[in-house]
Amino acid sequence: MNDTDKEHLNFPIIGIGASAGGLAEFEKFFKNSPKNIGMAFIIIQHLDPDHESNLVSILKKYTILSISEAEDDMNVKKDHVYVIPPNRKLSIKNRIIEIEEFAEPRGKRFPIDYLFRSLADDLKEKSIGIILSGTGTDGTSGLRSIKGVGGMAMVQDPNTTEYSGMPFSAINKASIDYIVPTEEMPAKLKQYIEFLYGKLKNKDKISTQQIITTLDEVYDIIRSQTGHEFSVYKNTTILRRIEKRMSINQINDLDDYLQFLRANRDEIDKLYHDLLIGVTSFFRDKGSFDALEEKVIRPLIKLHEKRGSIRVWVPGCSTGEEAYSIAILLYDNMEKMNKRLELQIFATDIDDHAIEVARKGVFKHNIVIDVPDNLLATYFHKKNDDYCVTKRIRNSVVFAVQNVLSDPPFSNIDLISCRNLLIYLQSDIQEKLFNLFKYSLKSGGFLFLGNSESLGNDNILFEAFDRKNKIFQATHAEYSYMGGFGSVFPPLFDVAKKDSHSQIITDRTTSLDYGKIMRDALFETFTHPTLLVNSNYDIIYIHGNTSKYLEHSSGKPSLNLKKVIRDKIRTEVVATLRKVEQTKQKTEFRNIRFQYNDYVVIFNLNIRPVSNDNGKEDLYLIVFEEKKSDFNEDFNEFSLSHPEKKIEDFNQVRLQQLEDELESTKSQLKTTIGELEATNQELKSTNEEYLSANEELKSTNEEIQTSKEELQSVNEELITVNNELNSKIEELSNTNDDLNNLISSTEIGTLFLDKELNIRRFTESLKNLFRFRDSDEGRQLNDISSNLKKINIIRNARKVLEKLNPIECDVETEDEKREKWYRMKIVPYMTEENVIDGVVLTFMDITERKKAEKRLKKSENKFRNAYNQMKFYEDLFSHDMRNILQVILSSTETAINKFEDYQNNKDQLMELIQITEEQVRRGFKLIMNIQKLSSFDEALNSSQTVDLVPLLNNSAENVQKMFKNQNIEFKFDIFEDDITVNATNLLEDVFENIFINSVKYNDKLAKKIWVCINRTLKIDMPYLKIEIADNGTGIANNLKKKLFKEKIDSTYSKGMGIGLTIVKKIIDLYQGDISVEDRLEGNEVIGTRMIITLPIP
Repeated sequence: MNDTDKEHLNFPIIGIGASAGGLAEFEKFFKNSPKNIGMAFIIIQHLDPDHESNLVSILKKYTILSISEAEDDMNVKKDHVYVIPPNRKLSIKNRIIEIEEFAEPRGKRFPIDYLFRSLADDLKEKSIGIILSGTGTDGTSGLRSIKGVGGMAMVQDPNTTEYSGMPFSAINKASIDYIVPTEEMPAKLKQYIEFLYGKLKNKDKISTQQIITTLDEVYDIIRSQTGHEFSVYKNTTILRRIEKRMSINQINDLDDYLQFLRANRDEIDKLYHDLLIGVTSFFRDKGSFDALEEKVIRPLIKLHEKRGSIRVWVPGCSTGEEAYSIAILLYDNMEKMNKRLELQIFATDIDDHAIEVARKGVFKHNIVIDVPDNLLATYFHKKNDDYCVTKRIRNSVVFAVQNVLSDPPFSNIDLISCRNLLIYLQSDIQEKLFNLFKYSLKSGGFLFLGNSESLGNDNILFEAFDRKNKIFQATHAEYSYMGGFGSVFPPLFDVAKKDSHSQIITDRTTSLDYGKIMRDALFETFTHPTLLVNSNYDIIYIHGNTSKYLEHSSGKPSLNLKKVIRDKIRTEVVATLRKVEQTKQKTEFRNIRFQYNDYVVIFNLNIRPVSNDNGKEDLYLIVFEEKKSDFNEDFNEFSLSHPEKKIEDFNQVRLQQLEDELESTKSQLKTTIGELEATNQELKSTNEEYLSANEELKSTNEEIQTSKEELQSVNEELITVNNELNSKIEELSNTNDDLNNLISSTEIGTLFLDKELNIRRFTESLKNLFRFRDSDEGRQLNDISSNLKKINIIRNARKVLEKLNPIECDVETEDEKREKWYRMKIVPYMTEENVIDGVVLTFMDITERKKAEKRLKKSENKFRNAYNQMKFYEDLFSHDMRNILQVILSSTETAINKFEDYQNNKDQLMELIQITEEQVRRGFKLIMNIQKLSSFDEALNSSQTVDLVPLLNNSAENVQKMFKNQNIEFKFDIFEDDITVNATNLLEDVFENIFINSVKYNDKLAKKIWVCINRTLKIDMPYLKIEIADNGTGIANNLKKKLFKEKIDSTYSKGMGIGLTIVKKIIDLYQGDISVEDRLEGNEVIGTRMIITLPIP
C-alpha cells in the first residue's frame, strides 16, 4: 500500500449512538456539521425490529453528506453516513462494516456497546464514540472500552436531552472528554480530529531528548499531586495519552502542554485518570475464563476440600468485574461439587474511585451481554434498572486501594489474576512483578494473565499450564524472592535510577566532546585503581583494573565492599575506611603486602571522603597505590647487576624490607586494637541502652495492663449500649420494611413534599411519571420535569397548603404510544403535633378504567351507527324494491290484458316476461349489494397487500364476457407492471362496477374505456392516481355531486341502484377517495372520467 492509499484510509470513523429522542438530536448534529468534514459516521439508533426504518430519508434533508443504510462487507468511505438496519447489530473490522443478526433476545441487545467495542479493537487510540439522548445504559460499556485504548468519548449534556438516561450512565461510569450540547459537537469534533491527525507541532521532529525530558517532568507533576509513579509505564503508552489530552485542549506543542499542566490541577486529574486505563468486564475473553474454570478452579476446590481456604489475589481490579467473575465461578463450582469452603479474594487497584464503585457491587443492565443467564439469575438481584451482586458474593471479596508496584504483596495465594496490566509496564518492571507474584503464590499456585501478555522466554519462575489461555503455574524449584530487588518488599522502581537513566540517554544524544574524551583517556592511563563507595560500603563506581584487590565468589553477585574485597587485605581496608568515617579526614595505610598468584603485591592504601552536590549521601574514594619493589625481582636484579657483591650486602636489603613489613603489621595491629576497644565501648553503651529500654518496657507493660482492665470495663458498657442500639435499629428496620412493603404493594405512586415544595421522599413507581433519580431528595420539585399533560402540580400543591382542602383530578401522560391515566390526589402533610409540614401527592393508575370508558363510548357509537345503517338499508331497500315491484306489477297487468289475444301479442308478451325477469335479477342484486354494505365494517381490518394490475385485467375480462355482443375497447396506460396497494378483492368489484356503467350508459357502437395510473402526492404523502374515462353519454353537472350519496333519484340512474354507493364505501374503507369529472373539461355529454386515489404502502 503506497502513502496515498494510507492517507486515504487514515480518516476518523465516528460511532454515534442514541435511543429515545435521538432523531431530533441527529438532525441538530448534521445541521451543524460543516461541508467536507473529512470523517465517516456510523449511526446506531434503537429501532423497532419489525418495521422498516425511514431514518435515511429523514436525515437526507439535513445534510449534504452521502447517507445510506449499512450493508454487510461495505467499505467505509470518507464524508459518508451509515445507518444501522433494523433488527441487526453492526461492527467494524479492518475499516469494513460487518452486519449480523441478533443472537440475543429483545431486552438483552446492546447494539451501541457492540459497535463501540469493535471501534476500540479496530482503531485503538483513534476510536471515537458519541452518546446522544436515550434511556437505559447502552453505550456505557463501549465508551469504557474506547477510553481504555486511549480513544475519545463525547456525551450530550444531560440538561439538553429529552431523555437523559444514556448520557447520565456514561458520565457516571466512564471518563468523558467532552460533555456538550449536540449543536456544539461537530465543531468540537473537527477541532479534536485536526489536532490529533496532523496539527501537533513538529510531531515527527521532536527529539528523543525532548520527549524523555518532558515525560520526566510530567511524571514529577503527577507524582507530586497523586503520589503515584508512572515512569515505570511504557513511554509510548504515556505519550499517546498526552497527545490525546493535547488534542482535546487544542495545544500543539509539548512545552506548552507542560506549562498548561503545571497551571491546571484539573488537567492533572484528567490526565491521571486517562493513564489508569480502567477497562474491564464480566468474564472478559470468555474462552479464557472457561479454561480457568475447568483447569484451575475445579482442581483447586478438589485440592482444598479437606484443608484451609482458597485465597485469590486480583491486582489492578478496576471496578471489580473480574474479581466478582472469579468469585462467581468458585461458588458456582462449589455448589455443583457440593463443597463448602472458605473463600478469600483480595481485589486491589490504585484508583480509589474505581474501588468505591467495586465495593458497591452495583452494575448497569448491560452486563447481561457478558453474564450467562443462569449465573445472572443466581448471583445477582435486580434493583430498578441495575444488577447487584448477592450478599454472599460481595462478602467473599475484599477491595482495597493498593499499588502493586510500591505496597507489600499478599502471601499464600492460590491464584493471582493479573490481566492486561503488564502490557503497559516496562519490561524490567514486568520481571520484578513476576518475582513478586512468585513470592505471593503457594508452591504450585496459578498465575492468570491477559491474552496479550506473556512471561518471556527466559522466565524460570513459572511454567506454561495453558499457554493459549495464558494460565501459568509457579515452579517448585527454590528461587529467592530477593532476585532483582534491593529490598524484601516493593517499591519495585527507583526514581533516582530513572533520572540517572534519563541522563545517560540525554548524554548519548548530545554531540561529542573531544576534550573530555582526551581527559578521560589520560585519567584512565595515569591513575591508580580506585573505588567509590557509599556509607553502606556499596561500590557505586570502579576505575581501573581492580582484579588484584577484588574477588567475586560464586552464587548471587554482590557489589558490597566487605563481600568482594580479598580476604588477605579485608581487615586493613575495612579498618581504614571506618577510621575515615569517624574522622572525616584523609587516611593512608602504607606498605600493605599480600600474595597474589606467584608474586607479592605491595601497595599503599589511600582513603578520603568525597564531597557531593546534594549532600544526601556520604561517599568515600579508595585508591590502591601499587609499589613495584618485590623481593624476587630485587634479588634477580641485584644478582645480575652486582655479581661481585657479597650475599651479606643483600641480607641488609632483605632485613630492611622485613623491618618495614613488621612496622606495617604493628600499625595494623594498633589500628585493629583501637577498633576493638571502640567496638567494645559501643557494645557497652548499647547494652546499657537495652537495659534502660527493658525497664521502660516493663513500666509500659504495667500501664498497658491497667489500661486493658479499664478498656474491658468500657467495652462492657459499650456492648450494653450497642445491644440497645441494635434492638432499636432492628425495630426501625422492621418498621421501614413494613412501610416499604405497604407502599410497593398498593401500587400507588406517593410523593412527599415539604412546605417549600422540596422533595422529601418518593416511591419507585413515580419514576415513570417524573424524571427522578435517587439523588433528587432535597431538590425543588419545580426542577424536575414530568410526563403529565396540562397539569400544574406546583400551583395545585400551593393551593392545598394555603386552603388545606384536598384536590383530586384525573391526569394523562404525554407518551402517546403508551396511554396512561392516573387519579392524582393532593392532601396536606400532618405531623404528630397536627402541624402542616408539606403535602402528600398520590397517583393511582386508572388507565384500565379510562380504557373501559373509551370502549363503552365506542360501543355506543357502534350501536348508534348500526341503527343509522339499518335505517339507511330500510330506506334503500324500500326505495329500489318499490321501483322493481312497480315495473313487475305493470308488466304483469299488461301481460294479462294481452293474453286474451295471445297469437297477435305473442312478441309483446315475451318482451314483458323478459322485463319481469330482468327486474327479478335486479332484486337479487339489490339484496347482494345490501349484504356487502352491511359487511363493510367487519372488513375494515382484513385488508392486505394486493397486486393492482391483475385486478384491473380481471375486471375488464369479466365486463367483456358480460357484454360479448358489444364492441368494447380497453386502453391501459400504467407506469409499471408491479403495483401494490393495501386492499382486498372488493377492489375488483369497484373497477367492474365502473366499467359496467361505462358500457351501459354509452349509445355508441364502439365503446372505449381508458385506464391511466400514475403517482401523485397528497399532503406530502405518496398516492396512486387511477383515472377511468369513457366515451359514453356523460353525467349532468347537477348530478355529479349527488352521485355517491346514499340516496339518488332512480329516474336518472335507470336502475343503477346502490352500485356507486358501494364503490364509494369501498374506496373510503381503503382510506382513498373517488370523484367524477367530464372526460373533456366543460363538455358533459361526450364521456365521463372517474378518478380514484389510493395510498401507496
